[in-house]
Amino acid sequence: MRPGRLAQTSAAGITAIVLLLAGAPNGSIAGGSIGNAAAELVATQPPEEAAAPAKKTKPVAAKPPVSSFAAALADEYAELVRVEAQKRQDGFRAAHFTAKAKRAAAGVAKVPPEDPVALGITGPNRVALAQARSRLIGALERSARRRLPALAAKTQAKFDCWAERIRGRYEPSAVTICREQFMALVVLLEKAVMPLPVGSRFTRALTREYLAYADYEARTRKDWINARHFARKGLRAADAKSDDAVPPEPLGRWNLHSRRHVPAFAAYRARLLGAFSNGARTKAPAEAARAQARFDCWVERTAGRADADAVETCRREFMAALTVIEGRGVAKRARPAKAKARQTARSKARTTRLSRIAPAAGAWTVFFAVDKDDLRAGERPKITAVAKAAKRRTKTIVTVTGHADLTARADYNTGLSLRRAANVRLALIRAGVAPERVRIFARGERKRAASRRVTIRLRAVRPINPGAPQR
Repeated sequence: MRPGRLAQTSAAGITAIVLLLAGAPNGSIAGGSIGNAAAELVATQPPEEAAAPAKKTKPVAAKPPVSSFAAALADEYAELVRVEAQKRQDGFRAAHFTAKAKRAAAGVAKVPPEDPVALGITGPNRVALAQARSRLIGALERSARRRLPALAAKTQAKFDCWAERIRGRYEPSAVTICREQFMALVVLLEKAVMPLPVGSRFTRALTREYLAYADYEARTRKDWINARHFARKGLRAADAKSDDAVPPEPLGRWNLHSRRHVPAFAAYRARLLGAFSNGARTKAPAEAARAQARFDCWVERTAGRADADAVETCRREFMAALTVIEGRGVAKRARPAKAKARQTARSKARTTRLSRIAPAAGAWTVFFAVDKDDLRAGERPKITAVAKAAKRRTKTIVTVTGHADLTARADYNTGLSLRRAANVRLALIRAGVAPERVRIFARGERKRAASRRVTIRLRAVRPINPGAPQR
């Protein structure tokens, strides 16, 4: 805990600080390409049907309508059961998630994300899940269920997948897949429901990281003083004119209790600033923002003498993010101009050959440039073709699966795949496909040129089958 400023802050006061950006009027903080894309995506959502006027006859108990979010959540849980059943993983609670799908489909009540405490998860995993759950609930409470039902439902299902795989003691690689998919999705969700002022990608990411942590400090730990401190850092980052306007925590501000902590923290802070100097804020803005926020979390919890699991969670997440940005901060050796030209020509030739491949029946492939998620003009006729086919085949859903090669870390590629899929989804909606019919997924591949793509398919709607045998 920082020395001084020990006055107790009320719950209402800190909640107002933490939610200040989310509660701003429309247009007051919206800006930048992400905010505009999110606004356009939200504008395409189907309006809610007006409630029918009450009749003056004898009242009849009517079943409440199922919201778009509840229907999408039911589909996501059914898909989770199907995928896990194919893997035949021991310990997966198929009956539990089938029941959650049925409750969501019935629309009788909200189906909350899994609670790590109720699942009996302990150690740093419990703390990491609790932080992530608080972040998810914060996004859902900021109108995500209503404005982006499909994305919100997928985010909750990926969180439950992460929690279930930890509970079932899956292989670490299997746990990592769901965790990284959840983190990429929750960031997309926050960008849509909490548009920020025009600023760099780093300052926008840093704002969301600090506000999410302040929300957790207030919501879960009831630490109002530190929640207020990090909420203010988030607000300063939102108004920052440069990437270095809000630095990592100065160590002299915190009472670290023991001098043995100071050299280690000073060394890691120097490494973090060194990665920033090498361009990490520009090359990997999301990971750089996460590294800074996790460093501050590590310092704050060490100074506050938090339990070992809480400290270890922040340290572990900081080290993972630092490893990423240090690797990307190193400038690549420049290749000779002729070699670079030959490589570009070969890449274009491969892309041309791939684009000539006729798609399978009911399938289309949209290709992207290296490390890009914007839709190229030459690929837009495919979007028109999909929209026409979807209008003819009304009893289908449109699955949009983004792909990225494995030249970078899996968490970065997951986010890139999802952004590609989200942009294709937006193009399909603009072309006339109903938003509730479009589902997005993300995959990773090893073939580089073939992996920079989005695959679009029309699939028959698969209803939930409560009678299916459960393991």
